[in-house]
Amino acid sequence: MSSSRLTTIVVAIAAAAFACALVFGLSWRRHHTRTPDPAPIAAPAPRVQDPRDLLKDLPRDVSLYLTAPASDRPARFVLLPWIVPRAFCDGLQRAGLTGATLHEDEPPARGWTCVTDLVKPAAGPDEETSSLFVSARGLEPGRLDVIRLKLNLLDARTAPAVRRAAREALRAIFAQFRWRPSEAALAAIDQLREQRFLERGAQFEFLREFGDAPRFNLIVTFPRTLPPGPADRYAPVRRPLQTPPPAPVDTAPDEADAAR
Repeated sequence: MSSSRLTTIVVAIAAAAFACALVFGLSWRRHHTRTPDPAPIAAPAPRVQDPRDLLKDLPRDVSLYLTAPASDRPARFVLLPWIVPRAFCDGLQRAGLTGATLHEDEPPARGWTCVTDLVKPAAGPDEETSSLFVSARGLEPGRLDVIRLKLNLLDARTAPAVRRAAREALRAIFAQFRWRPSEAALAAIDQLREQRFLERGAQFEFLREFGDAPRFNLIVTFPRTLPPGPADRYAPVRRPLQTPPPAPVDTAPDEADAAR
């Protein structure tokens, strides 16, 4: 073998060995020095808009007033009976209030009235015998606005029976619209104690009529609106405004007006 050929073989072997070493070195480096994956970029947190930003064009004291925390002010329940007049009047008849008759107003009026006979525990003239009379009035077909129980306690012997009948009548009336009767009103009838009071929005009045004869009226007026309440119920004042009041308007006549 000539020297030139031997040299060529040695060079080829050396090149192959170098190539193998290079490939092995790159593979080892890639395996042992791998670059970690980049961390995911977190999305920016949503911006919570301050409610005062929406009111930035208002005066500062007004903005503070509108955004100031306020305590809850729950409303009280009120008694608003919705009834069918014919069924209500028939219910009075079934409760022992004889002669309960429905009278409806002539159109275009929409009111109604239910009145009963004089219920007596004993027979006798009206002007001498104790009796009970009941009437109810509504300004609309589905509303009950006023109830009146009149106790004519003219005979001391039968007066207790009339008081008992009045209490039972009041229980029967309230039972028609699924409400418990007023204990204060029942006590007032039993004790003949004059008083006025509000209960569940309804106005109760138990008063004696003028005159020597002991005649009493229990009048129950049901609310058509919210009952009386504190002055700040509708707009509670949480902090006073600092906005200066408007300048007074000059109402004095000028010289031209004075000349006319």
